[in-house]
Amino acid sequence: DGSRHLHGLLQLDGGMPAGAAGGGAIDDSGAVIGIIVDVHTENATYAVPIGYARKIAADILRYGEAKHAWLGIRGVYLDVDMADDLGLSGAVRIATVIDGSPAHAVDLRKGDVLIGIDGNPLLSMTELILELRNHPPDGNIEVRFIRDHTISKVKMDLDVRHVGDTT
Repeated sequence: DGSRHLHGLLQLDGGMPAGAAGGGAIDDSGAVIGIIVDVHTENATYAVPIGYARKIAADILRYGEAKHAWLGIRGVYLDVDMADDLGLSGAVRIATVIDGSPAHAVDLRKGDVLIGIDGNPLLSMTELILELRNHPPDGNIEVRFIRDHTISKVKMDLDVRHVGDTT
C-alpha cells in the first residue's frame, strides 16, 4: 500500500536536526547507541541500533555491500479471527511465496501461518524480520508453521536478499 514499516529502529525524542543523518545517536553516558537515519518525519528521529550498524559496516567492508538473509515470502500480520481460531496471540500468515526462493524450495505455501523460528515463538512480521537479521544469508533456520490446523516444521537454507526482494 506504499506505507513504510520501521523494524527494529530506535526512536529518539524530537525531530532530526539538519545534517544529522549518518551521525551517531549518543546515550547519557556518551556511548554511541546507533546511527541516525532520515525517515522524513518531523516528530521523531530514528537510529539503526549500533550492533546492526556494525554488521552492515562489516558486510560493506567484506563484500562491498550489505548482505541480508532472505526467506522469500511476503507475509502479513495474522488477523484477529484467524488467530482466535488457531489459539494464537500472534503469528505471520504467508500472503505470497516467491518462485525460486528458499521458502518455495521447502514447499511453504500461501496461507501457511509461521509460528516459530529456531524454537522461538514468532508473533509478528517485525519479529520475523529481526530474527532474519540475526542469521547470515548463507545460513539455515528451522521454521514452524501451521497448515490446515496441523503444526509442522521444516529446516531451510536462507539466501541473500537483493534490492526489491520482500522478506
